[in-house]
Amino acid sequence: MQWYARVASLLTQIRDSISVESTYIVVAYTHADVVVANSTTKVLDANTDRKYAKFVNDSDAVMYLKVGADAVLNEGIRVEADGGSFEMSVALGNLATGQVNAIQSTSNGDKKMLVTEGEIVD
Repeated sequence: MQWYARVASLLTQIRDSISVESTYIVVAYTHADVVVANSTTKVLDANTDRKYAKFVNDSDAVMYLKVGADAVLNEGIRVEADGGSFEMSVALGNLATGQVNAIQSTSNGDKKMLVTEGEIVD
């Protein structure tokens, strides 16, 4: 038997001895639109099962986010007006599971932030 036939035979034996199980991860997303005031406003509850979150500023005012503390103007994570967004996830390496608060930068009425959260479903 030629050497390449022996190698092919060994590779076939190895292939046949490997067992692969399929694993599917199902993520459930929840969506909310939250009215943000010009004082600290909770936009997302603390959640240890969180794997993903995205915040989209659906207003004409700059907003700021803070995790685990009151939101303060000009501190934390700045989210630009008119569709600015911030995303956090395990994959990005910036996931936080604490409560997230926001504040908007104007005094003329409340503004809207769109919030999406993802959790792995068993």
